[in-house]
Amino acid sequence: MVYSYMSTDRKEKLKKIIACILFISIVFFLLCKVTWIFRGNKSEAREDIAGFKSQGKIDVVLCAGSNLLRYYQPLEAWNQKGYTSYNYATSSARADLLKEYIEDSRTTNEALLYVCDIRTITDVNKEVEEASVRNWSDSLSLSSVTRLKGISSFLFTRDYKDCDIPSFYLDIIKYHSNYDSLKDAYQWSYTNTKNIDNIDKGFSPNQNHIPFEEPISTNVRGELSEQQEYALDKLLNYCEKEKLNVLFICCPYIAPKEEWEILNTCGDKIKERGYTFINFNEYYDEIGLDFERDFGDVNHVNYLGAEKYTAYLMNYLSENYELPDHREDTSYRKWEEDYAVFDASRRQWRLDTTEVVEEHLNAKKTAETLRSLENFDSWYQQIQDNNFTVIIKKNGYLEYSNTNDILNSFIEKYEIDMTQKYYIGLWNSDECIFSTNDEESVEQGIGVDGGRGLTPCIITSGEGSMLCIGDTDYYHQDADIQVIVYDNNYKQIIDDVNIQIVDDKEVHLIRA
Repeated sequence: MVYSYMSTDRKEKLKKIIACILFISIVFFLLCKVTWIFRGNKSEAREDIAGFKSQGKIDVVLCAGSNLLRYYQPLEAWNQKGYTSYNYATSSARADLLKEYIEDSRTTNEALLYVCDIRTITDVNKEVEEASVRNWSDSLSLSSVTRLKGISSFLFTRDYKDCDIPSFYLDIIKYHSNYDSLKDAYQWSYTNTKNIDNIDKGFSPNQNHIPFEEPISTNVRGELSEQQEYALDKLLNYCEKEKLNVLFICCPYIAPKEEWEILNTCGDKIKERGYTFINFNEYYDEIGLDFERDFGDVNHVNYLGAEKYTAYLMNYLSENYELPDHREDTSYRKWEEDYAVFDASRRQWRLDTTEVVEEHLNAKKTAETLRSLENFDSWYQQIQDNNFTVIIKKNGYLEYSNTNDILNSFIEKYEIDMTQKYYIGLWNSDECIFSTNDEESVEQGIGVDGGRGLTPCIITSGEGSMLCIGDTDYYHQDADIQVIVYDNNYKQIIDDVNIQIVDDKEVHLIRA
């Protein structure tokens, strides 16, 4: 009887344990689904990461950040070479998560080749930049073990004391107030991520344009920080342990000297471990990059540059690795269908990017002729280009009869009150950046950022007047109205004139 009593008791305990486990499992299952609804699923990271697992067999998995997303076109490689590839990447990624990127991709696909772009090793530091981990971690299921390991590795090698740590693991804590998501069918579609189909395979074009000078190369070896060395060793150790076929690369960008030195050291360490490393910053000519046309900002090529980079990289991969050609295999017909959609888009990307580039180059031609113009009317028409910033400083009272129509237009356009002693104005075509007729000072950034910041412009009126752009004071004490024209794209002064009003109506342009 005792044995029977003990058996019944154990059965009741077992039932309770099973019921508890079942309840927790159901709650966790529902939490996973609800979390997907509240996340911002329209970010490119969601589709790029969640969409990977529905792609079928991928021959080449490339891992990185936006230095991959804006550069390499997997579908063009398919069209030209026939192998399948995918950009497993997120914007703002850091190199110390590349190990987890590969690890997660392997849960559904074992690639023939992994390509790791370590460009962002130079950005690995002690600061917790949320986007660097969230763009990836918030694109995976809460049940992903790799996700948990990646978050822990990222946070606990940084200064995490001021972080809301639970919200990284349970991101619904961060997104729970996004109630509008409940009305959005697209948000609900992520409750079944198997249906997420990422047609572009992780490519998103940069259609901007900023001209640059070609970076100066260096063979100097820089010193890696302790954290950077840890990130690289972690990745290399994983690849060695798992016996993966890996190519390490760095995309071409406007590389500062100190970053180039760090990449040189990384390359040495990678080669010492028996892997190939290619710094594509050493192959500008072979790729055919034109630094005046092919970049969208300091860290990314634009679409014109992406076409050149893709052509070079896919040729290198197909020539140096045994990659299959699936183009005649009917089971890969979906890739042909996706390429047709992609092809229509890329034609427009090329047109749009080329249009922006040509606009900027035409503005450069205008800038080159501006200093030779002596006629105020012609000069005034040219400076209204929206690629220029016009900086105006009026000094003192001026007698003016209001009889010159073009000068009147100039005064009205830039809102200059001729009855006032001073005027400061910064204009971009018809857009007023700053304008005042009072004695005042202004500090304003001008030009296009492009990843290196704006150019500081400081102007003061009255005693101690100045007109500083960058580190140089261009103020002309004897000028009635001084005008500086600044090319926003090339970030340089293209004209500096004093407007002199003669006999109350005639206008002369005086250059130093």
